[in-house]
Amino acid sequence: MGKRGMSLIEVVVVVAIIAVGAGMAIPNYLQWSSNEDLKAGVSDLKGALQIARVSAMASGVPVAVSFNKPNADQYGIFIDNGVGGGVARDGIWTADEVTISPDGQQLPTAQAANAVQKFKGGIVFAPAPLQPTPAIEFLSSGRRSLPNDQLDTVITLQNDFGLQKQITVSPIGDIR
Repeated sequence: MGKRGMSLIEVVVVVAIIAVGAGMAIPNYLQWSSNEDLKAGVSDLKGALQIARVSAMASGVPVAVSFNKPNADQYGIFIDNGVGGGVARDGIWTADEVTISPDGQQLPTAQAANAVQKFKGGIVFAPAPLQPTPAIEFLSSGRRSLPNDQLDTVITLQNDFGLQKQITVSPIGDIR
């Protein structure tokens, strides 16, 4: 007569094989996922920079992407015209300056918090960008005005595994 079922040793061997396989696969998956989050973060930030540039060209007023947020993983787009007591073209986002949403719409002051964009998956700016002016600003011509009009500006993003990717904004406003 034949045996029915599996012995305890067979079950333990199968569980051990599954555990070893999972132990090898999970770290690779986590690293892959973090790298994908970094690619998405770079794409999102490039999109925000493009929105700022196009908004400046369409509205005829300076529009900036501000990195001066409480956390190293946040940024926002705003019209840098000094409305409400701020200083025009200083790269500092004041409460009364008009905020632009991730889809390019102007938001009322009461909804400004909705426009703050946050990277997902542990992606952060590395190092903190653009000190002392924590913004990249575009003029109505599409050219970049902050910081340092003469040089390319490089923004570096980093994931939890230390992998970094850079975005470069040229003085004429090209984003790559």
